[in-house]
Amino acid sequence: MRLRIVMTLLMAVGLASGAAIDGAWTAEIQMKAGKKAGSEDRMVQVQFNLKSEGDKATGTITSGAKKHSVTAHIVDSKLEGNQFSFTTVQTTKKGEQRLEWRGTVNGDTLQGTRSRAGAKRGQDFTAKRG
Repeated sequence: MRLRIVMTLLMAVGLASGAAIDGAWTAEIQMKAGKKAGSEDRMVQVQFNLKSEGDKATGTITSGAKKHSVTAHIVDSKLEGNQFSFTTVQTTKKGEQRLEWRGTVNGDTLQGTRSRAGAKRGQDFTAKRG
């Protein structure tokens, strides 16, 4: 009986942790300048629409200005406690682009890094709920 109670509590904690990621989030990510002469770093607004489904996350990530926004869908994800990781896929003129997102949820803040699939370095981001 005690084991059943403990298992129920652990499952409830796991579900509550996953549910913490649900909702709309907004971040600004600094994009490095391209190789063209005169290029400057710029800030890009990123909107997350996330929903937990057990130990997985689903949803979309939209980045860019309204006219030039690009939406990517979450394909592989994992939620564990307050940590998350997922991969997004978007189709561009240059083909399929995969980005890996990793980080933590702390109340109304998502904090982590995003990087191109297989890259060693990434870009830090902080997103706020709402």
